[in-house]
Amino acid sequence: AAKRDRQLEEDFDENRIGTGGNNIEELIEKLCIVTAFQKFMHGLSLEKQCVFTEKYNNSKSIEEISNKYGMSQSKVKMMLFRMRQEFKKRLEEENIYI
Repeated sequence: AAKRDRQLEEDFDENRIGTGGNNIEELIEKLCIVTAFQKFMHGLSLEKQCVFTEKYNNSKSIEEISNKYGMSQSKVKMMLFRMRQEFKKRLEEENIYI
């Protein structure tokens, strides 16, 4: 999330000074997605936050995550699947489609 926030800030700064390729609508859309993601993550249990972060921020494999947190690979896969589905649902509720 921090990496995406930095990219968003860089995009915004480039647009503000007129050197970036993104227009203001694209930046607003990115900001909406980042904000929705942050709200989503804050609503998750610590266990789910850790699993999600390990997979998508740290690029860990299902096997590595299951070993680190002492859970089966199928549990990790199902947690990730359900979190992706829930995030997609939340985005749709806010009329954000990616």
